Amino acid sequence: MPILLSAFLERQRLFRRASNLWSGCFLALFFTVLFGNIWFTARSDAWPSAAKGVWLVVFFGFLLACILVSYLMNKHLVSRHALLCPMCGTKLVGAAGQIAVATKNCPGCGQKVIDD
Repeated sequence: MPILLSAFLERQRLFRRASNLWSGCFLALFFTVLFGNIWFTARSDAWPSAAKGVWLVVFFGFLLACILVSYLMNKHLVSRHALLCPMCGTKLVGAAGQIAVATKNCPGCGQKVIDD
């Protein structure tokens, strides 16, 4: 069932706002931990080698968790703002969203998703 163009554009605006807010907070936390790691490892000369290995595993685990959390949060924001094609599930954000606005059709399946 197609939605009105104004409602779709409002959903996109709210998605971008939430995405920007989330990204800003996430990047602040990420770089705080990243630069904190530099300070922390500079003082690790007295650590036993086993502790250095554990720290390395924890740090890379944190980096992998960041990738996973970013992916899941993006997926959550897209579905929360209903920016999915109701027919095929294509994400209607970014270039796909712009194509949908210009053509009024889903770029994935070609079905009409936007009404004037």
